[in-house]
Amino acid sequence: MSTALPGLIDGEEYVRRIFEQMRTGKLDQVRIGVRSGVERPDYILNEFFADDGELGPGQPVPMEAYSGKTHRPVSYARWENADNWSIVGMTTAEVQRLLGEIRGWTSTKKRSAKGGDQQGEC
Repeated sequence: MSTALPGLIDGEEYVRRIFEQMRTGKLDQVRIGVRSGVERPDYILNEFFADDGELGPGQPVPMEAYSGKTHRPVSYARWENADNWSIVGMTTAEVQRLLGEIRGWTSTKKRSAKGGDQQGEC
């Protein structure tokens, strides 16, 4: 998603709405549509499921797809084809970090010389 950011209309709001959807649904990954336009691409949210004894996060399973224009769910027919979606996705933490970067926040804590204030947290 970060590579698509320069072509987005109101990138901050687009990323914020995706982050909101991910937090609300407790979903693990977002992938954007590669065939739904560059200004407001549709996106699909995945959840990872691991079989018993499987190491790592498991396999991503598509849970819901959303319109990049309205941020409302789209029909299954619009998102069933895996070729419609980017291969690489971003986790909730990565989307949160991207939103912070867009807003000019840093991920490191900064202390003032007087020792107490913390600034620039995401």
